[in-house]
Amino acid sequence: MRGGMFLALLFVVAPAGAQYLYRCESYQGAVTIQDSPCPAASRETKRTAVGAYEETESSRAAKQGAAQRAQATREVRGFVPADQAVRSASPSKPKPWEPDRDNSACEAAKKRRETVLKAAGLSRTFELLRALDDEVYKACRR
Repeated sequence: MRGGMFLALLFVVAPAGAQYLYRCESYQGAVTIQDSPCPAASRETKRTAVGAYEETESSRAAKQGAAQRAQATREVRGFVPADQAVRSASPSKPKPWEPDRDNSACEAAKKRRETVLKAAGLSRTFELLRALDDEVYKACRR
């Protein structure tokens, strides 16, 4: 019983130690690098064993330099972390989908346009329509 469990544990743990990167090339010439074996439609051109990441002196120095540059950038640009930021109430602009609170000028321009169009009847011109629409636009924009 113990021997069977040992063998089962050995088979489960053994693949975790060996990790590979596979370079696969398709028949069309596309190259992919992946951590699983190449599919049947492509061929394996290279297999590289990948070990665990080991931090070296140069990688530590690079990591520290990147952290210092990031800190300097934050200081220059006035970066403030979100948990320390002071929130101020910004003046709210009316949203396009919200009704206009003071739309008397807009309503007057629309009413004028309607009366002029009724008076003009079928003798409307493009210039007249354009001028009326411009008036409404100017009165109704925010």
